[in-house]
Amino acid sequence: MFTGSGTMLYMQLIVVCALALLQTSMTVGEEVVRCENGGTAIGAVRCVCADSFVGQFCETPAPLMTPRWINFATSATKSQSYAGAGVTDCYGFTYEAGWTSTPFTAVSPAINGARDSYIRRIDPSGNVNWTVMHPATAFNDLITAIVADPSGTFVYTAAAVSTSAIDTRVSKVSAASGEIIWSQMVGDPSNSDYPWGLTLGESGDIFVSGWTSSSVFYGWPLVGGADSFIVRLNESNGAFLNATRFGGVNYELFGFLTRDGPFLYFAGHSTNYPGGTIIFDGAVAHGGSADWFIVKLFASNFTRITVTVIGQTGNDRPGAIAVDPISHWVYVCGNITLVDWNRQPLPSGYANIGVAIIHPNGTALTTRQFTGVGNAQATAIATPNDGTIVVAGATRFRFGQNSITSNTDTTGMFGRSDMYLLRLNATTLDFISVHFFGGPYV
Repeated sequence: MFTGSGTMLYMQLIVVCALALLQTSMTVGEEVVRCENGGTAIGAVRCVCADSFVGQFCETPAPLMTPRWINFATSATKSQSYAGAGVTDCYGFTYEAGWTSTPFTAVSPAINGARDSYIRRIDPSGNVNWTVMHPATAFNDLITAIVADPSGTFVYTAAAVSTSAIDTRVSKVSAASGEIIWSQMVGDPSNSDYPWGLTLGESGDIFVSGWTSSSVFYGWPLVGGADSFIVRLNESNGAFLNATRFGGVNYELFGFLTRDGPFLYFAGHSTNYPGGTIIFDGAVAHGGSADWFIVKLFASNFTRITVTVIGQTGNDRPGAIAVDPISHWVYVCGNITLVDWNRQPLPSGYANIGVAIIHPNGTALTTRQFTGVGNAQATAIATPNDGTIVVAGATRFRFGQNSITSNTDTTGMFGRSDMYLLRLNATTLDFISVHFFGGPYV
């Protein structure tokens, strides 16, 4: 049982893949070289394929926002196919993952559940190398996160598996063929454990994050209606290593994850805490129906270092998190409603794009919002290391530099909703440019 709009999940995957391509596949093959000094720029090249990876790779930053290619995942018959995650490795290969209710081709395995997971690899020119359905279970499967290792040998996925509850499954997959090397179930099978984030550690371990309603999660008791979790697995065989959970007396949901050296950064949202009350670890709620919270932890033992709360009196939910490997600033994007972060009322019933910069010491340096009446979603963020950041998502209306003025401009829209790539100044979050693309429908 999966919640949320299928249409939005479909659009989310395409923008995630487009953003991953923008961030990591500007230069491939022999022009990709290993950095000599842990990520510092060498001449005119910058290390942009470092986040969540053991190694450091260098590429020339991308000057353009235009997609190189667009590839649609279509099944063998008219049915539903939705994408939940995407990543591009350091050699320009894109891995798209999600779920479908029918096989993609006549030779694909039969659908064993109402929905089965799939992964497909697309080469730097936009050609599909392979599409694999897996694993074949009698339940609903949805891949929600995917990462690639720096060698281009493996990809790793996290999936929500709907049985009597929602379980988390982590898999290691061959990048060459899509063959599963191992799969590991995480959490309590009798309660819901929903994955949202996945990243690789410095020593090759893999971390999966999300939320859980389990009464006891690897020895950690439930604090509220749902708590945040992070689990660490052995990369070579999927064996459990350690875990943590945290939260307050209400609900902590979502759970996006990234890594910066020995530190993990986790982004989620807390719900229904009155303003001024303590959520956990001394973090103070802002009084909305949902506030963003960003947690910095040691990856080795999950000791929490800082907790940063961002939001106002509306419904504020994060959509993605990234870290710049050179400045070590943390960037979070998501949605804000009702009241923007300058305490100005938003048009009732709509959502704006919110973006925040967080210093490694936990201080929120800058927050900005974009769009007006247009109900925009922000689901991916990247740090190309060229002095900008890029946010991606979908919007019902065009928007530009005027970040909070009501805007009902549909001129040039491709459909009822379009995807966008929004480029901002990495220091000030000032608007630089926005590029829209999409088809004739939602």
